[in-house]
Amino acid sequence: MFEWIQIYDHAALLWLQEHFRNAVLNTFMAFYTRLGNGGLLIFLALAFLLVRKETRRYALIGLCGLAVGYGAIHLVKITVTRPRPFVTYAGELIPLARIDDPNSFPSGHSGSCFAVSTAWTRALPRGRKLPGIIALCLAGLMAFSRLYVGVHYPSDVAAGILIGVLGGLAGAWLYMRGEKYWLEKRRGRISDDK
Repeated sequence: MFEWIQIYDHAALLWLQEHFRNAVLNTFMAFYTRLGNGGLLIFLALAFLLVRKETRRYALIGLCGLAVGYGAIHLVKITVTRPRPFVTYAGELIPLARIDDPNSFPSGHSGSCFAVSTAWTRALPRGRKLPGIIALCLAGLMAFSRLYVGVHYPSDVAAGILIGVLGGLAGAWLYMRGEKYWLEKRRGRISDDK
């Protein structure tokens, strides 16, 4: 069953390598994908949001989405242990980035970015979703960069996105549920003290 996925994944990566790569994009994509190493891009965004009191809540919601999403991704990654495409097809696929983690499935960069951006988008009020949409576009660019530099298969990225979106929704739900509980409990204490 999974053989046809492997055939498609291999063909898609070869096509990207042979027909889409160029010097300018190679440099940009290699740089952008490195911003995801260790969650650098995510933590810079979270730090930016933590600085301002009016956006601090969104940083915490993003952290909850990241915790749920990345936790799930890590569990799947250590269970599946799919080798990286440039290892499976050594000499045929040329990576543009160095990777220490030998496991490819699912994409942690893609999943983590989508977990945070989905959590933010979910928490933003109606009519004010533009920052979340921009974050989702940047997450999509991170996902594409993982394919472009040849360190993930398309199915790795798709699974990372799915797990990230679900983790982001779950993290946002948990945070907002906890926030609602805490606020109701606090109101109850205040009314009991009167």
